[in-house]
Amino acid sequence: RDRGIVGAVFTRRPWRRRGLARALIARSLETLRDRGMASAYLGVDGENPNQAMTLYHSLGFEIETTSIDWTKPLPNQPPTDGAPQGGMTR
Repeated sequence: RDRGIVGAVFTRRPWRRRGLARALIARSLETLRDRGMASAYLGVDGENPNQAMTLYHSLGFEIETTSIDWTKPLPNQPPTDGAPQGGMTR
């Protein structure tokens, strides 16, 4: 059996603490179970200053791994010499 993914859930500040995210995630979990999924996955910013971690834990999620994601801005224009940015030419 497979693992389903719960997509990103965001609640705008004026609508927080009303159970909206809990209801959306709970419904998503029901749908995943109904479709034969054995488990559910969601990703979260480990430094989330809101109550997201508490919510996920209360819904039965457990921390599986922690990770650091890296990103690199790309320029609007490619290099003029044809070399990949950060690459070397001979």
